[in-house]
Amino acid sequence: MSFFRDSIYAVSIVMMAGSFGVGVGVQAETYPNRPASMYVAFPPGGPADALARMLQPAMGDALGVPVVVENHGGAGGAIGVARLLSERPDGHAFLMATVAEPILPPLVLENANYSPEDLRLVTALSDTYLALVGRPDLPFSDYEGLIEWSENENGTPLTYATPGNGTLFHVVGEDFQDLSRIEFIHVPYRGIAPAINDVIGGQVDLAFVPLAGNVISLINDEKLTLIGTTAAGDVKQLNRSPSLRSVPALKDFDHSVWTGIFVDRDVPAPALAEIHKASAAALQSEDFRGHVVESGGVPRDQAQSLEEAEQFYRSQAIRLQEMADQIGLGAS
Repeated sequence: MSFFRDSIYAVSIVMMAGSFGVGVGVQAETYPNRPASMYVAFPPGGPADALARMLQPAMGDALGVPVVVENHGGAGGAIGVARLLSERPDGHAFLMATVAEPILPPLVLENANYSPEDLRLVTALSDTYLALVGRPDLPFSDYEGLIEWSENENGTPLTYATPGNGTLFHVVGEDFQDLSRIEFIHVPYRGIAPAINDVIGGQVDLAFVPLAGNVISLINDEKLTLIGTTAAGDVKQLNRSPSLRSVPALKDFDHSVWTGIFVDRDVPAPALAEIHKASAAALQSEDFRGHVVESGGVPRDQAQSLEEAEQFYRSQAIRLQEMADQIGLGAS
């Protein structure tokens, strides 16, 4: 009799355990089931932070749960990427970043313990073109003048400022040096703002900067000399300012800073599909699109498919890695 009671008790325990396991499994497959975090690989108050906070309400509405923006800046974006990858890959955390943060830090920082393949791009959201600007008293005012001056000038090479070694702007500057066959001296700064300030002040000659924010006003006010852009005649961008319309794009120089939503590579397909759907809906938000345009960027017309985003991200990673190798960037 005791054996019989013990057997029934054992079966009951197994059945309860099985029922509990099924319940857990169903709950784990339900997405989302709690608030989500959108990490930003930059400090609060900057352009990326503002963009994320414009995206936040539309993402929350589309997902049906609150989306909390968390800033994890530093180390060229590596801290934000690492924060995402430290989370359980269930889709309740995703990252808003530019092309640079998932790709460049592992190439130049020993403590960036991830690779671009650890992340997946859900979709690109917007593009910001670049401008080559110079101090206001430069002896030339366009690309042809720069080439002519460099061919005839035998003095000290021109200097160009960037937000730091190994940043996207450093890679772009070195690529431009190869393309133009002009020798420049790289001057790294701790951020784009001090770099721009020293170009305005004449302490450094040139800089590649985002064609966005107050850069357009500084050009219009003749505090910066606009040498050329990478907009390739995109009227959405250039028609925003009369001073930009007649400025030709730098020939054979195709660069932009695109922003997108990233997730951990191991996020399950159902959650990935929901994040993609929410990102696509948020991209069409009038508030978000208006903010992108007002900030100087160009919103994507629509979200990429997951397959398109995968191929695009892979091609961008290969391109930046090859460029970094070509100019000798590497972790020291």
